[in-house]
Amino acid sequence: MKVKSRNATLAALTLLACSALIRALLFVNYPPVPYPDTVAYTQLANQIANLNFADYDGSRTPLYPLMLLACHMDFDIARAVQMALGVATTMILFAMILRQTDNIRISFIGGLWYSFSLGMMFWENCILTESLCTFLLVLSFLLMQKCFRADFNPRYCAATGFVVSLACLARPIMLASAVVMLLWICRGSVSLKIRGTAKAKRIIAAIIPMMLLIGGWSMFNKATVGYPVLTSLVGYNLSQHSGAYIEYAPDRYSVIRTIYLKHRKEEIRQNGNQSETIWRARREMQKATGLSFVALSRELTRLSITLFAQHPILYFSGVFKAWWKFWTIRECWLFMEPRCCIWAHRLLCVVWLVQERVHLPINIGFLVIGATYLAGSLRRRGSFPVHFPALVIMVVIVTSVGQALVTNSSDSERFEAPFEPLVIFSILVALRHLAMRWTGSSAR
Repeated sequence: MKVKSRNATLAALTLLACSALIRALLFVNYPPVPYPDTVAYTQLANQIANLNFADYDGSRTPLYPLMLLACHMDFDIARAVQMALGVATTMILFAMILRQTDNIRISFIGGLWYSFSLGMMFWENCILTESLCTFLLVLSFLLMQKCFRADFNPRYCAATGFVVSLACLARPIMLASAVVMLLWICRGSVSLKIRGTAKAKRIIAAIIPMMLLIGGWSMFNKATVGYPVLTSLVGYNLSQHSGAYIEYAPDRYSVIRTIYLKHRKEEIRQNGNQSETIWRARREMQKATGLSFVALSRELTRLSITLFAQHPILYFSGVFKAWWKFWTIRECWLFMEPRCCIWAHRLLCVVWLVQERVHLPINIGFLVIGATYLAGSLRRRGSFPVHFPALVIMVVIVTSVGQALVTNSSDSERFEAPFEPLVIFSILVALRHLAMRWTGSSAR
């Protein structure tokens, strides 16, 4: 036992050193990468700093702006923090796999796999929410894993609810993940052979931080912009679906329809698809309708829901395309511009091309493993499985579908980034399970 503990510590320290070293080299060789969305986060950060929300539009959640403020609005400090979060995510993933498989080698492979993912390191270098959201999501799963092993102890339930709520305040689409995790806590607590009040205590412990954080920010938006949601972008996101067939919109939306169609043609000509048309047309729509940013979002929500109800085949066709994009990968690394070491950049581009080629097959493998695992559990048990690997799979799949239902962005691929560690976890745990069944060993 002591030898195994010593080996696990050595593996963890080696992983920590490798993960930190590669990120330190990248920090030196590349500048921070701001995105168009970065502007909105810095604006909210300044509004929070000045406690002046006169121009607040409710489009962004507060956690990432708060992190930028903690970094003194310095992008180099921010990405250093994000790279540190990447190292922490690596170590959490190592711990999760080790706890699930009791195999140091497989855990080390999983940590190394994530640590050297150039796609994830690219997002750590960007001034965006990806790395913060990834860390919080994986941390919430580490806590959830403890819940499973401690009969859903109320303290772990509360901690899980708190951390996954923070993930929602980093990226609203994580609300789907929070709902699935809460349902798992409810199901797991109810299945325990304890008193009803003890079961309720566990469930309430998870709900309270969600109500305070998610509900609190929604109420803040209601007080400031009159819209009780995590983000006022709902209508704009839905229009990325409905805009593809907005010509079928009823005449009551004729002004919005006409403006959108005018800009859609230009957007397709320049970028090859219509997904981002709304951002080209938004200001003209506001001027023509007299609607504010939030009021236009609500009107676009009503328009989109009307079109979805009238043309469900068109809608679900778009949903499938958005869902499929979730599992693909952007050619982001090739656009990085090194400060020095051109040869190292060229080598990384070659490595990136290899990783890019295997990314989609790996994700397809995850979907096959996930479907097989859940179907087999249902068939054997006659009810939905409550155990931890099933939760991981369900969160990834449900959230991927959830984001596809509400948005069809041209960069939907980046939405998958926070779930990459969970994909790695699921694949390695499944392979370990299959290997143990093949050799006749007992498996967790």
